[in-house]
Amino acid sequence: IAKEHIFSYCKLRNQCKLLMYYYNTNLHINMLQITVCMVLLSTLGAVLDTALSITSSLYEVILHKPDMSRREIYHSGLQIGKDIIGTTVNTLFFAYLGDSLLLFFYLKNVKYTAEVILNSKMLFQGVSAMLFSAIACLLTVPVASAGCMLFLKKEEKKEEK
Repeated sequence: IAKEHIFSYCKLRNQCKLLMYYYNTNLHINMLQITVCMVLLSTLGAVLDTALSITSSLYEVILHKPDMSRREIYHSGLQIGKDIIGTTVNTLFFAYLGDSLLLFFYLKNVKYTAEVILNSKMLFQGVSAMLFSAIACLLTVPVASAGCMLFLKKEEKKEEK
């Protein structure tokens, strides 16, 4: 049995060496830059989703009630933002959780303690990316409301002339 175990280990090791021969691990890629790009792209998607939800909802509100003042439009946009920001943050959380689920199972399988996992760079990176995206979405709510208010009121003034 010991010979078979050693043989299987050597066979696996040789296969790994052969596999690594075909893959070049010296790629000269800065992983920090890749991580920053991934965070920015995921944040951009969440921000676009939030902004689109607010502006399309405000457009419908203004179509049905065209005599609204700019202040009412802005406050309606903020109210819409309050309504959707909870689901947006939940979506970000579950996207992070789904992205890291396999990693968490692997860390549990190799018997890492909860203390090691909570102090790991991987957990901090995921939580910070989620928080960055959530803060960006929170800041999108007033900006999208103000932009929609200004754009739709300008359009209204052009139609009156």
